[in-house]
Amino acid sequence: MAIVEREPVPSGPVDEPDDLTAGELKYWRKWSPLALANGMLTPSTSAGFVLLCQQAERAEVMWATIQSRGLEQLKVTIDGAGQEQAEYKANSLLTHWRALMLRCEQLQARYGLAADGKGPARESERDTEATELARLLAVK
Repeated sequence: MAIVEREPVPSGPVDEPDDLTAGELKYWRKWSPLALANGMLTPSTSAGFVLLCQQAERAEVMWATIQSRGLEQLKVTIDGAGQEQAEYKANSLLTHWRALMLRCEQLQARYGLAADGKGPARESERDTEATELARLLAVK
């Protein structure tokens, strides 16, 4: 099996895309400095980051629609006797909003913007190459 050498991944500054809407650009400006600082936003990963900004804006718009209509909606049906029956149902957009939020969280994790549930490591807990080598060589 032949080993294929890859070109190095381009790094460096990533320009704001020209095709983002104002709402999407708001998320780009909010999150791109963090993703750049994490080393996760590069010219080769910017297309996925654009997708994150688009999904976040769509989720925000959908949530505004849900709030304007209410979390519950009245569903009226007519039974066999011709009587109206009314019951409250969850807003039908909630499931779509949840799916968008899940996708946003997945994309945030990809760019180092979501918490991983671990606290920051103390300096004494961080292994350096020397201490790791010493630990491995100390096998009895």
